[in-house]
Amino acid sequence: MRIYVKFYAKIRDEVGIDHMFLDMGNNPSRLIEVIREIDKRMNKKIIEEYYVRRRLLISINDTLIDIDDNILLRDGDKVDIMPLPSGG
Repeated sequence: MRIYVKFYAKIRDEVGIDHMFLDMGNNPSRLIEVIREIDKRMNKKIIEEYYVRRRLLISINDTLIDIDDNILLRDGDKVDIMPLPSGG
């Protein structure tokens, strides 16, 4: 199962890339497993830290979602990871 992940703004700057492909094996994966795999590949806990604190927005296949560990991702899904909007 292959998932496309795209990073935006501050998160992109912190991870140092703007996208990656994740090969997650043959079965659908839960969102939290994908988040942990991203950090494992980065050798950092950047995304999971944002995720646990609910300091990011996630869209799957161009639809914003409520963060839920048990959302299942399937082969070919696109995951966008964005920081919360800020500014004044």
